[in-house]
Amino acid sequence: MRKKTVSNLAGPLETRVYRRRVTCPACGWHLIDACHREPIDITDLRSSQEVSWEPDFVARCQRCKNEFGIRKKN
Repeated sequence: MRKKTVSNLAGPLETRVYRRRVTCPACGWHLIDACHREPIDITDLRSSQEVSWEPDFVARCQRCKNEFGIRKKN
């Protein structure tokens, strides 16, 4: 992950980690934060389409209640 050291006049140095927001493909709600450099695949687990890969993570949208499989591409 990309880190940036930021000086703070009131206290010690802080390190910020840059992440990107991953949203629900169905409704656009915020699902998870991911590293800005790592590409990911998202698929709907309730759909009838066959997926050729096994998801690394499963996330459930808090708004539309759909479950999504998430895979990190390395």
